[in-house]
This record gives sequence, C-alpha cells and structure tokens, in this order.
Amino acid sequence: MQSFLNRREFLQQSSAAALSLAVFPSLKRRVAPSGVAPSDKLRVAHIGVNGMGTNHLNWFAKLPEVDIVGLCDVDETHLAKALDTLRKHETYANRPADSVKTYADFRRILDRKDIDAITCATPDHWHAQIAIMAFQAGKDVYGEKPLSYSVG
Repeated sequence: MQSFLNRREFLQQSSAAALSLAVFPSLKRRVAPSGVAPSDKLRVAHIGVNGMGTNHLNWFAKLPEVDIVGLCDVDETHLAKALDTLRKHETYANRPADSVKTYADFRRILDRKDIDAITCATPDHWHAQIAIMAFQAGKDVYGEKPLSYSVG
C-alpha cells in the first residue's frame, strides 16, 4: 500500500532536512581558536616595512584570516623594528622565532610557493615593478599608490 504525505508533513520534513544541512556542516568543521580554520588563512608577506609598511603590518596582523609569514626591507633596522612590532601583536607573540622569515631581497618572497599575497609599501618608483613580478609569480598584491608614474 502506498502512503502519501499531506502538505503539513511535507513542510515539516523538508524544513527539518534543510535545517540539518545548514547546522551540521558548521558543527563538524574544526576551527582554530581565532575562529578561522588554518586551511582558510591567507598567507601574506610585507615588502617595505617602514612608514606606511608598518601601518600595513598592523592592519593585517589584526585580521584573524591572515597569517603574516614574511617581511622584506633593504634596511636591516627597519626589518628588526617591524619584526618587533609584529611580535607585540597577541596573535604573533607566542609563535616560534622562525615562523616569520625576513628578507633583504623581495625576489626571495616571490620565489616562495606558500605565500598567497604580498603588500607593497616601497618607494614609489618600485611599486609597479614589484607588483608586476608578484603577479607573474602568481601572487595577489595589496599595493600603495601611485601604482606607477605613467599608464605605459
């Protein structure tokens, strides 16, 4: 014998099914204490860490979905100061010393396959060249203005 659902039973059962699809995946996902799964974090490196670069560093360090993994500046004093600034952020205070690598040559950052994006706060005449090379290396770029001196 065939049984048919009335409209009320159909709505109750379909609502329960829809609700379970919405609730259970979020219960099963394992997330870090910050609320973001490690696999969902954007791995960022900063190129140029003095002046506006320090502002970039502070902005990105506060984002729970960002993991800062590299710093680059040609001036070792700026690098040391930026690393110290980063270590003052609660997220980075207890990390191993080698979790954030420092570089004097930005090309070493572009060579790393594990970096998703870079920020560029270098002197103006370097913005376009670094951005182009980062794009060619498959990186996303948060750049400073002006991006270039001319359209060409």
